[in-house]
Amino acid sequence: MEPQGPNLDPSRPRPAGPSRVSRPDGGEPEEVPYQREEPRGGPSIERPEPEPPRKSGGTAWVAGLVLVAVMGLGYLFMGGPPSSSAPAAPQQTQQQSMLAAETQSPEFAKHRNRVAGARVNISMADLDLAQTQAAIDAAKAGQPIPNLTGASPDLVSSIAKGDVKFYRVRAYDTCAEDGDWVTVSTSNGAKVGSFMLTKVGTTVTIPVVGGQVPNVQLTADRDGVGGVTVGVVTSEGTWYSGVLDPGQSEAIPMASN
Repeated sequence: MEPQGPNLDPSRPRPAGPSRVSRPDGGEPEEVPYQREEPRGGPSIERPEPEPPRKSGGTAWVAGLVLVAVMGLGYLFMGGPPSSSAPAAPQQTQQQSMLAAETQSPEFAKHRNRVAGARVNISMADLDLAQTQAAIDAAKAGQPIPNLTGASPDLVSSIAKGDVKFYRVRAYDTCAEDGDWVTVSTSNGAKVGSFMLTKVGTTVTIPVVGGQVPNVQLTADRDGVGGVTVGVVTSEGTWYSGVLDPGQSEAIPMASN
């Protein structure tokens, strides 16, 4: 019995045998060893597909063209490009604006040009009967006198006896309401303030003892801007102070008609 060869799987590829290659000089053909092929079922290598070529900046070119057109229109209608070297307009601060409102007010000139020694008169139209009675009641009860910041013992005693009548005047800021503060005091012991001047004004009651109008003094306590400017109004007219600095005092000449 002839020996049988090994069973071969017919589906499995067989290695190729050596091939014979003819020589160009006519000699004996040479045997070339076979080259082993990779198995067909081996791993496959996936290669990435090449990206499509990009467009060469067409959109950027259009955008640049639009920008140039817009700049050209701006140059045409605006009369040329804006000058970056032009100085900016100075901005006024709040204090500078307030100072301008103070010194440019028509009333400010009345303080500058006032007649020295001019007085303000009070009359029966300025008599404050309600304040007079309230002061008498407070003095008898040992309470502070209403609408006065301070009152001397002699003044309180005269009030309790009914020897004092109160007259009301109005003190106000004639120019800009910029935060001026003042104090009003009398030679018979009354004091009102310190209080801030406003355009509406503050009522100040002046005690007149035995029909004698006291000397009245105005003191500037605080200045907003441009100096303290005070107007004092009675039924007889308006008195204007000078332009006062903080700490400066001025007499308010007052008389009764």
